[in-house]
Amino acid sequence: MNWARICLIVFASLQLSAQSELTLAVGITPAQNIFNPVREAFEKATGIHLVLKDARSPEAWRLLDEGKVDAASGGLTWEDWLKSIRAKNLRVPAEEEITRYTIGTDQIQVLTSPDIMLMMLSRDELRGIFSGAIRNWKDLGADDAPITVLLDPTQVATNDTFRGQILGDAPFGPTTWNAPAGTTLLEAVAATPHSIGFAPLASQKSLKVNSPVTTPPVTRPILLVIKGKAPSPAILKLLAWLETPEAQKLTAR
Repeated sequence: MNWARICLIVFASLQLSAQSELTLAVGITPAQNIFNPVREAFEKATGIHLVLKDARSPEAWRLLDEGKVDAASGGLTWEDWLKSIRAKNLRVPAEEEITRYTIGTDQIQVLTSPDIMLMMLSRDELRGIFSGAIRNWKDLGADDAPITVLLDPTQVATNDTFRGQILGDAPFGPTTWNAPAGTTLLEAVAATPHSIGFAPLASQKSLKVNSPVTTPPVTRPILLVIKGKAPSPAILKLLAWLETPEAQKLTAR
């Protein structure tokens, strides 16, 4: 066997090896809604190993921009993603540098502690609660008790989306508290009397909180972003597989 043929075989093997692994920087929402549910079935169907790096939206873009991942995914609009990139003083990509795909949608659900059994909260009521203008549950027809507003500072895209749609990008009120470190928003709300918060719908696995209907619902897209305009074969396989009936059954879309 001559050296040219050996080099060709080695090159082909390297290409196959490179395509057998796909590294994605993903936030909480795409991980919970899309990638964690489908990972095992996707790998079995395609032979591509899915490597997920936990990264909030600005960090996910930084990893993609530096070539450390094949794609980035976040649960927010591209406009909000750009805001988060600018807020972290990262390099802002030009539109022609990237390609975006919408791979799902998510709903952000408002949650209250078990002692607050409100069936519905309007946009105006939510704006009042999360801005700090409404501070007692009696103003909403519930118990005479101060409202404890809880946020999870780790769910960056979720917080930005909710703030944009409910508060018009105004800041959260001065009485807002962060959930204790190492505690999920669900756990914090369940354990804190007279509290309220919000979390991605896919993350809600507890019956110990109340989920009032909000009008209108707070929704956002789940995006997959790559650099350039030519997706790799592995990215194309991922996008195609996410549209299969098997993937549709597994994902929270």
